[in-house]
Order: sequence, then C-alpha cells, then structure tokens
Amino acid sequence: MKGFKMIQIVKGAQLSLDEQARLARHPLESASQIMRAVGLAFAVAGFMAFVLSGIGIIAVPSAHDGLTATLVAGAVTVFGAVLGHQAAELHFRAVKLELHTTNADLR
Repeated sequence: MKGFKMIQIVKGAQLSLDEQARLARHPLESASQIMRAVGLAFAVAGFMAFVLSGIGIIAVPSAHDGLTATLVAGAVTVFGAVLGHQAAELHFRAVKLELHTTNADLR
C-alpha cells in the first residue's frame, strides 16, 4: 500500500502540545472524561458502601438486609470499574481517530 502513512500509537506515550490540543476538542475525548469521572464516583461510593455494609454485617449478624446491601454495593463498585475501563478505551479510540490521517489506518 504505497502512499499510506502508517503511525504507531503506544499507550502511555506522551503526546505533543498540538496533539493534546487537538485531542481536547474531540467529542470522544470529552465523553471519555465524563465517563471516567462518573466511573470513579460510582467505584468510590460503591466501595464505601461495601465496606460500611460489611462492617454492619459483622457488628449485627442477625440483620437480614446486610447481605443484600453488600452485594448491591459490590455491584456498584464493579460497575464503576467497568465505566473507568470503558473510558480508557474510549480515550484510546479518540487518540487513534484524531491522530490517524487516512481511512486505511483506522481498520
């Protein structure tokens, strides 16, 4: 494929200031920042609820609601972690779309 400019994107590599400015204006980057913040909020809140409900189960073992609250808090924590992971993948996709110049590179 002569004439196609191939570039390699390495995760964790430092972008130039021009590339960072272009990336900051990309809609997928904005979405990834929002997803990262929401995911972090869910993960932290879920973890705190998980710990507190676990302490509640230990303190009052006869309470019937403790296990349900602990399982829901664990699910919220996992949901927050999944959102954070999806935000990282969306950020990488935004970098790839913004820095690639040809359609052949996007395959």
